[in-house]
Amino acid sequence: METGILFTELQQSDYSQFLVILFALLPANAFLIFQVIRHFNLKNTIILGIMIFATILCVIFSFTRLEIEVSEKEIKCRLYPFYFSNQIISKEEIVGIEKVIYESKNWGGWGVRTNSRGDKAYTMYGNKGVQVTLKNGKIILLGTQKPNQLYKAISIGTD
Repeated sequence: METGILFTELQQSDYSQFLVILFALLPANAFLIFQVIRHFNLKNTIILGIMIFATILCVIFSFTRLEIEVSEKEIKCRLYPFYFSNQIISKEEIVGIEKVIYESKNWGGWGVRTNSRGDKAYTMYGNKGVQVTLKNGKIILLGTQKPNQLYKAISIGTD
């Protein structure tokens, strides 16, 4: 059973940039659909397929969000819509916590990233985070816009 929530953070993508791209793609898609219907052309069909794929990606990325929740006993994090279930970290497994400034390129970009050692990063944007070290030696990096509050919430209940 879950106990009191100490911290929650919802980081969402800046969807305005995706909306600009989306509104630029829609007329082009409509024009290409018209062209493909009017004159079947393999080149137009391929371009249309690429444009539709780009439109779908814009829609998906505009809904991307990183959810972090810390309770007295555990940490939950999830990158929606790519992961539907939460990553749950029991506070009993934590042996170290530190606030960090990170470079996304060291983790291979933003999102949910795993390095060759099996360490994981959950990041959305920015360069601030809290790094948690587990008993098994693995590291979990939680990207946050509120590193002090996240650090404090994780510290409560860890030895």
